[in-house]
Amino acid sequence: MSAEEGEGVLSFDPEGRERLIEVKTTNGSSRTPFFLTRNERDLSAERPEDWGIYRVYVFAITPRIFTISPPLQNPVRIAPETWRTFF
Repeated sequence: MSAEEGEGVLSFDPEGRERLIEVKTTNGSSRTPFFLTRNERDLSAERPEDWGIYRVYVFAITPRIFTISPPLQNPVRIAPETWRTFF
C-alpha cells in the first residue's frame, strides 16, 4: 500500500467490503482535465478492485457524475504536469 492514502473517501459496498473513493470535481464538461496525484495513481494500481474515481462535472450549473475504475490508462490519458526537484 502507498505510504499515504491521500484525502479520499473511505466507503463500503453492500457486502461490507472497503471502497476507496476519490472525488474529482470541475465546473467544465465531462472531458475537462483534472489533477491526479502520484499517490492516487499508485493506490489505483495497488488496489484496483477497491479504488475508483467519482467524476463530478458542470458542478455549478447542473452537477453530473460518472465513475472511473482502474486500470486508469484505459479510460483516460495520464500526463505528468509538475515535477519535484531535489538537491
